[in-house]
Amino acid sequence: MHHGGVDSNAPPWFNSLAPRWCKEEIMSTHPQFKLRVPPDLRDFIRASAERNQRSLNGELVFALRQYEKANEKGA
Repeated sequence: MHHGGVDSNAPPWFNSLAPRWCKEEIMSTHPQFKLRVPPDLRDFIRASAERNQRSLNGELVFALRQYEKANEKGA
């Protein structure tokens, strides 16, 4: 959650190294939406995010970008 320029879901490097304007820009320009996932999938994504030192959101964006790239090549 975004509180005063700090994203509690962001990886540690994001809050400590990214400039405040950068964090605010990302958080104010990227739309949000709720996503319902089964508990086992949530746990898988959370564990993957921890292994990769990403936030849950960052892990989902990364996975979706990989999916996007794979489908662009096959199109």
